[in-house]
Amino acid sequence: MLGFELGMYHIIICGRINVFTVKIIEYRKYSIIYIKEINNYIITHTNVNSNVGKITREELLEIALKESENEYNRIKNILKSYDNVKSVSASKPSLYTICFHPVRKCNYKCKYCYAGKADYLQDKEISIDTAKQAIDFMLNDWGKDGKRYVVDLSGSGEPLLKLEFIKKIDEYCECKRKEKSKDIKIMFPSNAALVSKENVNYLENNHNILMGVSIDGNMQQNGNRINRSEQSAFTCTTRGIDFLKNRTVGLAATITHLNENVDELYDYIYNRFENADAISMNVVRDYDVNSETSFYDIDIDNLLLHYDRLLDKIYENIFYLFRNMRFTSFHSPSLGAGSMPSSLHRMRYMFWFWNEPCR
Repeated sequence: MLGFELGMYHIIICGRINVFTVKIIEYRKYSIIYIKEINNYIITHTNVNSNVGKITREELLEIALKESENEYNRIKNILKSYDNVKSVSASKPSLYTICFHPVRKCNYKCKYCYAGKADYLQDKEISIDTAKQAIDFMLNDWGKDGKRYVVDLSGSGEPLLKLEFIKKIDEYCECKRKEKSKDIKIMFPSNAALVSKENVNYLENNHNILMGVSIDGNMQQNGNRINRSEQSAFTCTTRGIDFLKNRTVGLAATITHLNENVDELYDYIYNRFENADAISMNVVRDYDVNSETSFYDIDIDNLLLHYDRLLDKIYENIFYLFRNMRFTSFHSPSLGAGSMPSSLHRMRYMFWFWNEPCR
């Protein structure tokens, strides 16, 4: 295979990527080179231009060799592993995902949610029989050559309103796991208000369910998230997360003018919830200037100020972690953005921000 995509500076020769996307973090007398494609890093004494966005394979290996032979071999082996994964997946994807809308109603009425702006959510919902047929199609037809599968129940409402539906899907997927000997996960986000003593045992002990919770910070920061009676939903959400104390959950925050002090938001969430293993952060997509959650109400200069403060904390902790812990492989192709290997989940301030903030 011989290909050149000059616009992206992406060169592939004989099925191998030879130019990698990098982020250079200057810290004291060191440079931390984060390599996006392999989700890994090199810490070096070599002076690297922080504006460099691309580095060749040969340059990476040369930098690693200047540090030590062990570092050279580590990076070389990770690149080799990455090449093998890419060559296998070049013709057929190994991961297939199918998304259902099991419920089109929600017990919350968040101010920035598109569903609350009008009569968006209808009564019609997918039946269990149709869902099973869709799973069969993914396993037997569309994704028959896959290794891993995800049944995404995100939908358009609160999935836990249809917990019995989730359990039936889980039972069906368990039968298919045994029949096909394939990895099949169920994934959904939740506001956690419906997590209770009655269902927490099921949610905590089912390792085939990947669950996330939406929360925007402390009570004041979380002010846009309200229930159907237009009262604060903060207590209901935090209670639900606390019920899930014996399992890790990913938390997701929507940034508005109420929580633009992002370093304080992350400090609160990680100090308050010991079971939070990752946090994602997305700026609100409300561009109505008259809306109370409008993107245009965010003070961009203030957001950047607190973003920089958060990055300062990240740099401090990344440097300490990378200098004191070594990994044989940091490459996890199955993990999505913001996810890292389990050994890093409880390290405070371990986040990768790949995209630059709005300016």
